[in-house]
Amino acid sequence: MAVKNWLQAIGDLCFPPHCLCCATPLPWGGGMDLCGECQGKLRPITAPLCPVCGLMYVKSGGGSHPCTLCCRKKYAFDLARAVFCYNDEIGKLIHSLKFSGKKTGLRTMAVLAGKSLLHDLGCPDIIVPVPLHPKKLASRGFNQSLLLAKVFFPDHQDRISHCLVRNRHTRPQTGLKGGERRRNVVGAFAVLEPGVVQGKKICLVDDVFTTGTTVNECAKTLKKAGAASVEVSTLAMVIN
Repeated sequence: MAVKNWLQAIGDLCFPPHCLCCATPLPWGGGMDLCGECQGKLRPITAPLCPVCGLMYVKSGGGSHPCTLCCRKKYAFDLARAVFCYNDEIGKLIHSLKFSGKKTGLRTMAVLAGKSLLHDLGCPDIIVPVPLHPKKLASRGFNQSLLLAKVFFPDHQDRISHCLVRNRHTRPQTGLKGGERRRNVVGAFAVLEPGVVQGKKICLVDDVFTTGTTVNECAKTLKKAGAASVEVSTLAMVIN
């Protein structure tokens, strides 16, 4: 740990840190790549919320209770939790990672995730990042869900598994409506070795929970292969 901190300090000295959201210069050795103002704009997900999908009730003064969607429809996953409501600031943090490759933001995500409702999740047998198609992985150079899995579970990285694959190249879900989203990912995933997930408690990791379509299709695939349970953890959730 001392070596890691020393290397980080050297990196900050050579490349002075800036806020990933507004580019404001930051003090050296702060450990966070967000300025105080942008940190204050983040909206952590807190109760009251849906105990199934984790949807936060922004305007409700009551207690936690199942949302309308979870009362009508049974998700394939058993539980979902996110760290933040999706807004401009968290969007910039995610985009800086996905599209600019700024992995320095991962240390910020690690600090923020440590204070979140992800603690509602149980200790999984297997941690599964939502996979990218090989073409997308080759283009981007990394899977952001894998990096987040390491951030969310720093003490259980040996449990991260690549047993789930994306076997069909799909359109980006952004901009697609509900039915289009579902059709876009149907049959897009497969489990390479069903024996790996048989009877196991799995935590599925992704960056953003928008409608839950992608993680739900992944959960269906994992359950069909024999997984005992599937819980979902994401950095952000879209709250309408």
